[in-house]
Amino acid sequence: MRAELGILLRGPFGRWLLWSAGGLVLLVLSGYTLDHPIARYVHEHLGFSRDARRMVHIPEALTVFCLGCTVLLGGWSAFVGRLSGLARDVLLASLSLCIALTLTSALKIWFGRIPPSRWYFAQWHNFFAYLSGSFPSGHMTAMSAVAPFVWARSRWLFLLLLLLSLAACYGLVRQQAHFISDLFGGALVGGSVGYAVLCADRIRQSPSQSTRLGG
Repeated sequence: MRAELGILLRGPFGRWLLWSAGGLVLLVLSGYTLDHPIARYVHEHLGFSRDARRMVHIPEALTVFCLGCTVLLGGWSAFVGRLSGLARDVLLASLSLCIALTLTSALKIWFGRIPPSRWYFAQWHNFFAYLSGSFPSGHMTAMSAVAPFVWARSRWLFLLLLLLSLAACYGLVRQQAHFISDLFGGALVGGSVGYAVLCADRIRQSPSQSTRLGG
C-alpha cells in the first residue's frame, strides 16, 4: 500500500497536488493581504485605460480560437479520421478550455463574489452574493487550461503564453473586473483541467509516459 502511494505521489498526481497546494496558498494569501488594498488603489488613483482594456481581449481571442478548433478539429476527428501530433494537442487543449470554462461558470454562481468595481462602494464581505460573480476568473481559466499543452510542446511558447497571461491579469485588475485572488482561482481551475486532460491522453497512448509528464 505504501509503495503504491509512493508511486502515485511521484507521478503526475503528486505534481498536481504540489502545484495545487502552492496555488491555494497564493490564493488565500492574496485574498487576505492584496485584494482589497489593490482594489481601493485602482479605483481611487487609476483612471480608465484603453491599453488595459485591450489586454483583457487576449484570453477572449484565445477562447474564440479554441472554440473554432473544437468544432473544426473535432468534426475532422469524428468524420474523417483520428488526429495525431500537434493537431491532437490543439484539439485536446481546446476541449480543456471548454471544460474548464464550464466549471468556472458554475463556480462563479456558487461563490457569487462581487467584483471590485461594485465592492468599492459597499466594502463588505463580498462572497455568496447570489449572482454570477468574479471568482474564479474565466479569463485566467482560459489561459491556464491550455498552458500544460503549451508547456509540453515548447518552453518558449509557454513563456510567451505566460507573458500574455500577465498582461491580461494587469488589464483585468486595472479594469476593476477581478481581485488578485480571482486570478489565482482561475489559474488553479484551468491548469488542473488542462493537466488532467493531458495526463489522461498521454497515459492512454502509452502508460509508460505517465511517469515523465511535466518533466
